[in-house]
Amino acid sequence: MAPKRSKRTKKRSRPSPESTQTIPFSSFPREVINLIFSYVDDYDQEDVFSFIQVSRDWYTQLIPKLYRKLSVHQDNTSVIFRSLDLTMDDPSSDCSDSDIHHSSGENSDEEEAAIVPQEHGKRTVVYGKHNKTHDEKTQKGKWQFGLTSEDASQRKLEHLQHVKSLKIVDWKGGKAIAAILSYSDSPAKSKLKPFCQVESLAFGLKFLNSREFYPDCACETQPRQTEITRQLGSLRPKHVCFSWKPSAKFHPEEDGFDDYIGFLINKYKSQLISFTWHGMNNSTLFPWFPQTCPTIRLFCEKCGHCNPRDEFGGLTEQGVCQCPIRLKEMTECVRSAAKKNKENSLIEGEIINLSCLGDVLDENIDEEGQINGKNSGSNSKYKKGNDLDRQFENNKKPFIIRVTSSAKAEACVCCWERT
Repeated sequence: MAPKRSKRTKKRSRPSPESTQTIPFSSFPREVINLIFSYVDDYDQEDVFSFIQVSRDWYTQLIPKLYRKLSVHQDNTSVIFRSLDLTMDDPSSDCSDSDIHHSSGENSDEEEAAIVPQEHGKRTVVYGKHNKTHDEKTQKGKWQFGLTSEDASQRKLEHLQHVKSLKIVDWKGGKAIAAILSYSDSPAKSKLKPFCQVESLAFGLKFLNSREFYPDCACETQPRQTEITRQLGSLRPKHVCFSWKPSAKFHPEEDGFDDYIGFLINKYKSQLISFTWHGMNNSTLFPWFPQTCPTIRLFCEKCGHCNPRDEFGGLTEQGVCQCPIRLKEMTECVRSAAKKNKENSLIEGEIINLSCLGDVLDENIDEEGQINGKNSGSNSKYKKGNDLDRQFENNKKPFIIRVTSSAKAEACVCCWERT
């Protein structure tokens, strides 16, 4: 009997692994590189190496994270908004359009990549600073930045759609944002709305203190809205904050200043969830707050109790602690907002860094802003006349008011600060 033939197992073909397209880190646009290093700055430095070679899909997923928080000022507008036309008519501004309009001068790596020479039969793309044909690109399977100027601008507008937290530090930064909003209003760019997902908006002291925003003679003339403030007012954030210092040239209670603030929030003030002031000093008057906002926060810079005794041993006016007074003013502001609230929703007020008071819960503060029955004076513009509704005389307040120390305060959702 003939021996049986051994059956050989037929080898099964294994699917080849999908090739991962990678690009060198140096080929990223410059502003993306800056954002990457800013993103990993809070983490271990070894994380930087994970960004050296990445796939194209990961690059696409990384962009929303890099543009999630954006702080704009005069030193970075030329990098963040490169390839966009930022020409903006601003006759009152000292900064010329050449500061943020980059149609001339030295080209960046991204701008060099945006220049695509035309060849017969083959399309030439640019990889770094060396030209490569489309055939060479296909053979090596590399993802390369072959971009026309139109592609670069479209890509930039798409990136800016992912911004959720925007901080405008100074006037040049605000001017650049306004120019982009105006640039996207053109029919060709109507489908690409930058900053359409902005949820929080912060304005820095340099912006508010600039003469372009608030002229020196503003209190003597009628409030004037510029095209820049009009464009900034078209944003739709849910949270907004303003930074102010006692050394500023103006005062938040100055006549007409609230009108200029209104230019920035007028169109969406009814949609605001929170409104915050930073850097207030207890020795100044109470700032302006919109009456329609359900949550208001006030970050104080320091206590006014600095010099309790004069040279003769008597108690000076400067030595009177301003913390109870500031608490009473905040309570009156919140109570006034609750009284005018037509939706009868709960109004919440928080004042941070009243160092002499520490942390005080809402149940320990009455509707007059007093703690445990202690009296305090007030220089507030909010009056407590007999026309207050009966509901404010009940034990249950139609608002919440509390004092929080700077150590326990939550960071501002707009500027990420605790001061």
